[in-house]
Amino acid sequence: MLPETDINYRYRSVDNYLQFAGGASASGCYSSTVDGAIFRFNKAFGYERTNVDGDWGYDGVPGLYEYVGAAYAVYDIIPEGYENAVIKEMEINGKRRYILKGTSCPIARRYDSYMYRSEFDKLEREKKGIAAINCLIVPDDHEWIVEGLVHIEPEVFMDSSDPEMADYFAYGINRAQAMMIPISEKSDKGFKLNGPFADGTCAFVAVPAAEGWMAYADGVPLPITEVCGLMSVKVSGSVKELIFEYEPPGVAMGADISLIGVILLILYCTKSYKIIIGSLKK
Repeated sequence: MLPETDINYRYRSVDNYLQFAGGASASGCYSSTVDGAIFRFNKAFGYERTNVDGDWGYDGVPGLYEYVGAAYAVYDIIPEGYENAVIKEMEINGKRRYILKGTSCPIARRYDSYMYRSEFDKLEREKKGIAAINCLIVPDDHEWIVEGLVHIEPEVFMDSSDPEMADYFAYGINRAQAMMIPISEKSDKGFKLNGPFADGTCAFVAVPAAEGWMAYADGVPLPITEVCGLMSVKVSGSVKELIFEYEPPGVAMGADISLIGVILLILYCTKSYKIIIGSLKK
């Protein structure tokens, strides 16, 4: 089991499922690993399957680890030049392991710029991670979300050289850290984000938008927009805190059915009791 770290970041994993599940997640595992949101995340970044055999990070889609808040990594050997990044040494399965923390976007953050999903899909796979760090990728039919945000044309990244993309990467990371939304609490049921949040704030959370999630702004339900398989909300008015709660699909229905079953059983037993008492009186 990997040790707990800063809850605003998560561990890296070469498996897209594990990236959001179990010990590899700083904000907890709230949904089945077969949830469709993870498949939609994969599709957005050009993956045809979930276990990508190491073709996830810099070699596959530069910036993708950082986009989902994966700052922590486990190594057998400390990479040359990263000695100062080691935050912990430990035994895992009888072998010495080193936990390193790199530079990354936080799991929850604000965005002040956007790109439509149809524009994002035009980008080369290798440029999508850095583009997503810099822009909220908005579904084309959600125009109401982009009010107050700056539109970034896809050509900004299409026409950029490798050195320019490296600059966009560094700028996006620094901007994301400056616009971090602290996760103040987490539990098996969800997590809380500290405000205050101004009117029109776009809050992004790198957690799969699985069925069963609900968002609340100071207790008032807030619609969740799926962004590349992950979650985003648009704040209306001044808000002190955002709460995300997860309830597995079918739990509420199952509870209702169980309650109905209990009521029917009580009615049946009551009727049977009356019949028995009536027979004895005769």
